[in-house]
Amino acid sequence: MWQLVTAITVIALAAGVLIGHSFTGTGSAKSDAAKSSSNDSAYKEQLQRLHSRELKSAAEANVRAAVPAMEAYNADHGTYAGVTLKKLQTLYDAGVRNIAIVRANASTYCFENTAPAEFTFHKSGPAGDILPGSCS
Repeated sequence: MWQLVTAITVIALAAGVLIGHSFTGTGSAKSDAAKSSSNDSAYKEQLQRLHSRELKSAAEANVRAAVPAMEAYNADHGTYAGVTLKKLQTLYDAGVRNIAIVRANASTYCFENTAPAEFTFHKSGPAGDILPGSCS
């Protein structure tokens, strides 16, 4: 007798699940495809955001890496005038890459990253912060 009651209970539960899926649409192939497409889209958006953050960090890091070399050049020469990327790389290479020296004179400078091109950061002078955008 208890086996019959158990079998009827299992059948009733299975029927309830099937009926519930048909009303909510969670069991349909169409719904599964929509979920998959939505998950793919969300995944792609996450990858794009991650890639953007990596590019932004790389742009800032390029500028940050050039600061000690610029200050060492000034300490050795008493000026920022005449500084070039090649001189920084030759004399003080500490990972100085992908920057452009926009201006440099006796007391100040401005340089910015050249890559990655999607984001631009600059540093204006020894007391300046590393900021988004190009030298103005």
